[in-house]
Amino acid sequence: MRRLLAIFLLLAAGLCAQSIRWDPPGGTLARGQIVQLNLVFENCEPDGSVALPAVPGLEFGQPTGGMNGLNVTINGRSLSVNGYTLAYPVRANTGTQVDIPAFDVTTKQGRLRVAAVHYTVGAATVGGNGAGVPLDSVAQSRFTLPRTVWAGEVFSVGYSLDVLERYNYQPGNNPEWKSAPLLVEDDWSKITAPAQAHVTRGGESYIATSYQTRAYVKTPGEFTLNPATQIAILQTGVQAFGLFSQRVVERYAITSAPASLVVKPLPAPAPAGFAGAVGDLRLAAKVVPVAAAVGEPVTWTLTLTGTGNWPDITALPRRSVSTDFRVISPQAKHTAPEDKIFDATLTEDIVLIPTKPGTYTLGPVKLACFDPKTGQYKNLMTEIFTVTVSGAASAGGGAQESGNAAAAPSAPSTPPASPSAPAGIPR
Repeated sequence: MRRLLAIFLLLAAGLCAQSIRWDPPGGTLARGQIVQLNLVFENCEPDGSVALPAVPGLEFGQPTGGMNGLNVTINGRSLSVNGYTLAYPVRANTGTQVDIPAFDVTTKQGRLRVAAVHYTVGAATVGGNGAGVPLDSVAQSRFTLPRTVWAGEVFSVGYSLDVLERYNYQPGNNPEWKSAPLLVEDDWSKITAPAQAHVTRGGESYIATSYQTRAYVKTPGEFTLNPATQIAILQTGVQAFGLFSQRVVERYAITSAPASLVVKPLPAPAPAGFAGAVGDLRLAAKVVPVAAAVGEPVTWTLTLTGTGNWPDITALPRRSVSTDFRVISPQAKHTAPEDKIFDATLTEDIVLIPTKPGTYTLGPVKLACFDPKTGQYKNLMTEIFTVTVSGAASAGGGAQESGNAAAAPSAPSTPPASPSAPAGIPR
């Protein structure tokens, strides 16, 4: 009887021992498939968050956790064996094996060590139980974009995830993609309803989920785009429960095929006045009024609009005007449709106050830009405006220019036969 009691006491002590382990403690992980690894706490629980070691090729998601318990009665005594489990969604991304090294965890019962575990990584299959089919034959994702573009050229970027329709595909999230070195227009992570279509390939019906954006690259070179990863929820079977049944679903991470891009440098030499504007751009100007009296304001408006590399277009060309005008130069105004950074308008109004009567010319204004459609530089040019100023010359007769433009000497008090020589006006 004493020996039996001793055995029970040893068993109770063993049940109350504290430890932490991975479950499963090894085996195989499918590349790209999201599965669950459990960090099991026996007779203890974590004291705060658990800091996992970095594991190359293995991505951990946010865990869910909770207490679990077991009541054991030995020799009439009730013993409570408590535990805690953290369930981590994990995904093996690359390689053929994954090793989680040993590490320490602080628990409410003290500091404990978690033993190292090893997993082999194989190709993901859909279905399992020996009858699975390769994941890449069920779902594929890819980018669609030009092979070659000019530096600064705005171009379309498409992404599509195609999944066999018979697997009742549901999107698990929007694609995760680090777009650098591309400067892109749309944030796909915020899209609530991506475009979907049914397509047929090789006699099979697919659900194609697609995303579109525009982008450009500032510097020339050869680039390989970062892959995009998107979660696909697939129905892999049906589980029966008597008269009822439940779908069996699994989550897979689909990684896009590699995509490359060649960005050509702009032709050299660039023309004088070229400041980096690339795209389908238009330059326009207007002067209101074209007939005014001395002291009455004349507004000269310059507008650049169109599709281009607007994040790199920050200024309009300098303008020249007679020193017979006082100049007021407000800041240029940049406007663009919501969520469209490559379609914009840059407007600058210069207010001219004439100080002497006479006939003056304003313009033309030139802007050098590169047209990627033709592969050539071109000069955008505004029309020439003639402004007639009537009335007596104002006392003092001086004139000035805005910014750092050089001011011409003041004109003589007698009205000249022709306007003074023009000087540049900065934006």
